[in-house]
Amino acid sequence: MARTISKLNVELLMTFRCNLRCPCCCSCCDRFPDRTEEISVEAVREMIRQLDERKIVVPYVKMFGGEPTLHSRFNEIYELLLEAAEKGK
Repeated sequence: MARTISKLNVELLMTFRCNLRCPCCCSCCDRFPDRTEEISVEAVREMIRQLDERKIVVPYVKMFGGEPTLHSRFNEIYELLLEAAEKGK
């Protein structure tokens, strides 16, 4: 029996760090200005692995937070996601 391939859009809360107070922001970062937690690179790798293992196609990844580019390892996470996309994961 063929396995069904599911589709799923993914949203990654990259970090609570924020350098602005954008009036249109829908994030809760302005309510918690001292929070600086970040998603780990290992957590992103694990997410990619699990999605691939389950044959889940991810047509869209949204990175958000406070300001995602303030993540201390943003480039590394971006490269992981790009590599996964290029391999069809």
